[in-house]
Amino acid sequence: MITLRGITWAHSRGYVPLVAAAEAWHDLHPDVEIRWEKRSFWGFGEGPLDEVARDYDLIVFDHPHTGTAAARRLLLPLDEIE
Repeated sequence: MITLRGITWAHSRGYVPLVAAAEAWHDLHPDVEIRWEKRSFWGFGEGPLDEVARDYDLIVFDHPHTGTAAARRLLLPLDEIE
């Protein structure tokens, strides 16, 4: 079984849809499990993004430093991953 760790902001608009999507994905791909965790919006803004990128396989957030993270290759678009 493949287990992926994901993190998103701690709000029902961010967390609940991802958990539902992960369950639907698991129904279609029973060998893959996605476990979502929550982090405060403040935590995304104040915490070091490189640590989050190192510790999680999937990250869903809205952050003003996304461009910097992409330029540093801390985050990759899903279509670039094989």
